[in-house]
Amino acid sequence: MSALSSSSSVTDSSGGGILNDIYQSIFQPGEVNQGVIKVMNAAFIGLFVVLAFLMYATGGNWHVVFLSIIAVGLFASIQWFIAEYKCIRAEKERTKPAKGDSLQSKKPGIPRPTASLHSRKPKRL
Repeated sequence: MSALSSSSSVTDSSGGGILNDIYQSIFQPGEVNQGVIKVMNAAFIGLFVVLAFLMYATGGNWHVVFLSIIAVGLFASIQWFIAEYKCIRAEKERTKPAKGDSLQSKKPGIPRPTASLHSRKPKRL
């Protein structure tokens, strides 16, 4: 959890609480608010507690065991996706060219096709 808070793609709350973070995350494309992650983790903890109780109460019913495996897999995949998103965002920020960089000072050219569309023969099936 602490690894996620150091990311530039995960925004910290500026005040207003978790509900404000969730509300703001709806209108910020591509950003993952810390409040959304906290609520999601709390929901998964609640799910794991309920599934653990069901495993105890049912004596290890195989349906509950498989549901628990699926829930753990889902939780792990979501955490992995958030970590990968954080790494990609950090890499983009590092490779972003500066404002005065020579790449931006060049005029973009329009690429011209090497062959016209009419000179190509259609492929036969």
